[in-house]
Amino acid sequence: MKAPRHGPAISALIALGCGGATTAKIRPTVVDALASPGAASDAAQELDVLASAETGAGSSGDTGSAGSCGSAIAFEIVAIAGIDPGSFCTYGCYGIQEIIFTSASAQFTADDIAYPNCTRLCDACGATPACHSCPGINPFPPEGISYNWDGSYWGNGTCGTQPCRGPQQCAPSGRYTGEFCAMQGSTASGRCTPSQGVGSQDLSCTTVEFDLPSTSTIAVELGP
Repeated sequence: MKAPRHGPAISALIALGCGGATTAKIRPTVVDALASPGAASDAAQELDVLASAETGAGSSGDTGSAGSCGSAIAFEIVAIAGIDPGSFCTYGCYGIQEIIFTSASAQFTADDIAYPNCTRLCDACGATPACHSCPGINPFPPEGISYNWDGSYWGNGTCGTQPCRGPQQCAPSGRYTGEFCAMQGSTASGRCTPSQGVGSQDLSCTTVEFDLPSTSTIAVELGP
């Protein structure tokens, strides 16, 4: 775990492509920024697939090291009133640069919560990891982005000397802080360009509080 960046939260690390289970921050490349101009709809479709995997991961009867799964928390990430959504860029599989959930006893990034990508499951060490691609940098959708969590997360282990994910567990119940950071940029001709240039993005972060378990819909408003 990284040290806190501000408040009780630590930086969430969003990986691209087959780096879905790594905790090393992967910065986008020029190729990423130019590979799929105008592909916001593709990004939204990818997010729908990931959201389905996340919300279907646990059920109300599942238990882990603590807590219980089966929540249906929806985070609706939008630009705050008066701010042009085109001043933000989407990035990677989650559509937003950084996400972390922190309570008094636990911390989870989006990579802890999403179904593992290109990483073996600990109960199937001999199997070849399944991989999926993730969108690069694209314009932020005017309607915003939905991110869902059912309270489950994936543990860490090893298959021999190689990392693996699992078993799937349930996050401890309690009061959580969610931090969401979006990449600032500008949109033109169906492309979004990071404001600080590739590799040194300027981020806009918003923090919200929520309870787990819950079935709430929570607005996450991105500002300047």
